[in-house]
Amino acid sequence: MGVNDPGGRGFYTFSIGIVMKGQERELVKIFTMWMIIDLSNNQFEGGIPNVIGKLNLLKGLNLSHNNLHGDIPTSIGNLTSLEWLDLSSNRLSGTIPNRLADLPFLSSFNVSENQLHEVFGKLNLLKGLNLSHNNLNGGIPTSIGNVTSLEWLDLSSNILSGTIPNRLADLPFLSSLNVSENQLHGQIHQGKQFNTFGNDSYEGNKGLCGFPVSKGCNIIEPAPPNVIEKMAQNQTLLLVGKWC
Repeated sequence: MGVNDPGGRGFYTFSIGIVMKGQERELVKIFTMWMIIDLSNNQFEGGIPNVIGKLNLLKGLNLSHNNLHGDIPTSIGNLTSLEWLDLSSNRLSGTIPNRLADLPFLSSFNVSENQLHEVFGKLNLLKGLNLSHNNLNGGIPTSIGNVTSLEWLDLSSNILSGTIPNRLADLPFLSSLNVSENQLHGQIHQGKQFNTFGNDSYEGNKGLCGFPVSKGCNIIEPAPPNVIEKMAQNQTLLLVGKWC
């Protein structure tokens, strides 16, 4: 991969080496003045080059449906004009760089169908987030509740466990939620936008219960006051008898 600075033109020209169908090729004249780059549905192999961070005027980047592998480069955090990023259907692994949280205009992020295993911190301006079909494990981070602009969230087909965080109910614009095919458990929240999500949002989580799934929750109803009083009296008598 080479980088050339043609002086006087105010932008860089990149020559990026890629592997396509087993042959080494070059993508030339990748200009920083480009605002949208779509290289999806090819057979590109190798890692995402760090030099991608030089495209500082980029608003949209689509590298989906390739054979890219390795880590997501932290240099993507330099793309401060980026509004949407699609890295889905590759073989990317590792973690999502925290620097993506510094992108002020990023509103849509799709990294579904990769091999990622850790969720990042915060992307407060996101409207759409797709992390489906990865290897994410542990609990759903409560920090997702900070993404107050979020309209749709897809965490399906991972290895997530624990309960659904209460803070998801506080996302005012969330209209689509998919946490299916995980290992979540506990009672599904009721009220607000959770009343609009169907069974398909939760299917494949055997431990979830309550509307809209068919499995009911075994909630113990509180006993009437007179029963509690009698139980307390019996307990007192039992203790007195024991100490006497």
